[in-house]
Amino acid sequence: MRIYAYCLHTFGPGGPGDWITDSPPFQFLIYGILSYFFAWAVKAVNNPTKGKRIRLIYTLSCFILPATYFADLINFEQRYRWNLDFLIFTILPQLIVLSFWVFRLWLLLILQVIIRKLGDRWNAHGTIVASIACILILYIILKFSLPTILSHYVFL
Repeated sequence: MRIYAYCLHTFGPGGPGDWITDSPPFQFLIYGILSYFFAWAVKAVNNPTKGKRIRLIYTLSCFILPATYFADLINFEQRYRWNLDFLIFTILPQLIVLSFWVFRLWLLLILQVIIRKLGDRWNAHGTIVASIACILILYIILKFSLPTILSHYVFL
């Protein structure tokens, strides 16, 4: 019952299917966990073009779930009457909020890559220590930021 109450309070009503499309904290949790694996990939790549491709994939994947929520907000009538006021006062602020949300995810990934690169100095022991440190720091960040404004993007 305690985990159910926590999920209801943090992610909102519904289940995982509803949370994927409607809950910014749940999406932040998903991307936080995915950033752990992307940090491994970014650190392991030696070829700059492959590294650029991995970072592009991470950026695009960070936009997928929030973009579905964003596209759902624009109703049918407003799709066909695009005027300058609608673009400036509705769409532009929402895109700025969305970009700040992705920026927070990038900071999370950069922190994990830095920890992994510091762990390379001590070979296998450093890799194990860096992995444990990344998991603990990711847990602390997600535990702190899921209930706060850091994981939310609030559209107008």
